[in-house]
Amino acid sequence: MLYCLPKIHKDASNPPGRPIVSSRGDSLFLYLRYIDDVLIVWDGEKVDLLNMAESLNNLNSTVRFTVTYDKQKIQLLDVEIYREANKLGYKLYRKPTNRNNLLYSTSFHPPSSKKAVPFSQFLCTISNNSDNDVCEMQLQETFNCFAHRGYNQSALNTSLKKAHTHVSKQPDPNKQNRFIVTSRHKTNTV
Repeated sequence: MLYCLPKIHKDASNPPGRPIVSSRGDSLFLYLRYIDDVLIVWDGEKVDLLNMAESLNNLNSTVRFTVTYDKQKIQLLDVEIYREANKLGYKLYRKPTNRNNLLYSTSFHPPSSKKAVPFSQFLCTISNNSDNDVCEMQLQETFNCFAHRGYNQSALNTSLKKAHTHVSKQPDPNKQNRFIVTSRHKTNTV
């Protein structure tokens, strides 16, 4: 797997690295991009991967690629994707520089914001985990981070329960799907 941080090209239809990347099409198994983050699954030799990155960085461009590769795990944004047996799993990723800079409970933000922050963080933790055991461990870490910021344990438990309920909600079978159709028509008059 390859993770790159390029800058956005002004001309997206003809990026300068296209010939370099295209020439390695056999090894390039998957290419995904989110704004300026790229995830590539590489099915080739490590030396070819590094040569491609070097060729891209030698272009007469301000674009520079940072290459991180690993056969077992890779981080992309706030998710770590890892290989387990013959399948891929994922979990919430916190950078090593993370320093629990969550909103203090004593801040002067509106109460609704202070209530929403733990809920959204719990929801993010649940959504970014494929393994229930890892999820529960990370939820406890998140819970403790908020407790260290002065949040009430009872309120945190309520937010955590709400996040679990939100994720496990089943669609209502009695809810009717409705859609709106608009059209323009002209009345013929004689």
